[in-house]
Amino acid sequence: MPQTEQIKRQRQAKKSSGVRLPSIKRQPTRQASGKMLEVQYFRVIKAIIEPYFADVRERLIPSLPAIIDSHNLAVRVDSEKLDQTYGELISKRIRDIQIGIAIQLPESILKLRSQDQANNISRFNRNQFDRQIKTVLGIDPILNEPYLESQVQSFVERNSALIKDVPSQSISRIETKLRTGIEAGESLKTLTATIQDELRIAKNRAKLIARDQTNKFMGKLTELRQTSLGVDEYIWSTSQDERVRPSHSVKEGKTFKWDDPPADTGHPGHDINCRCVALPVLEDFK
Repeated sequence: MPQTEQIKRQRQAKKSSGVRLPSIKRQPTRQASGKMLEVQYFRVIKAIIEPYFADVRERLIPSLPAIIDSHNLAVRVDSEKLDQTYGELISKRIRDIQIGIAIQLPESILKLRSQDQANNISRFNRNQFDRQIKTVLGIDPILNEPYLESQVQSFVERNSALIKDVPSQSISRIETKLRTGIEAGESLKTLTATIQDELRIAKNRAKLIARDQTNKFMGKLTELRQTSLGVDEYIWSTSQDERVRPSHSVKEGKTFKWDDPPADTGHPGHDINCRCVALPVLEDFK
């Protein structure tokens, strides 16, 4: 194992110098929750996509009466020319918002914000990891982390794409539902409510990205840091609340190997919205 012998020598040297070390426990204390990081990231994403919400509320919704009137007029005058009037109005409004998305969400900003979040998660995870190991082993772990740069870059690429997809997919759904609703004769009130519902879905999607991606990255860093230290096994630890899924709760307190993930859930953090964590098994460091 990569650093097992080094850890043992560090512990022995401390003992020889008269330092009293803690007895090694089977199960270290649980890492602190990353909820604060999730909330922080959601606020960042929400601020990034807020111009899209504003465009829909200020430019699309106020234009609905004219679009509906144009459709109704075409129905009365010439049903074969429906798309030449109301359809063009919808297309123009949607196209303007799509252009706004491209301008307001430049890739450089998305990557910069994702990079900030990746660094925040890494620092938090490393502090928790160091505290956990020191509490049990009585030493500060020395880790080389050649994998960290590529992991951060992967997080940045994935998250910048996910964030940009929130408004892009939302406006596409709005266009589809708007056309369907108008042609079905839905009222202005109903159409407005449909758009507002889609904006809420977009907001919830942003919240899901913040929570899921934070936990996934935290779980991956935990895996890499433990295995780099020489930890082969971990103990599954859930949040122990009513939101824990049955497939996760049955794993509470059970030991798993890093090279053999559970088939149904993967390692802690792998499943969507998984808040479970992996507690290192440190028996080999005795």
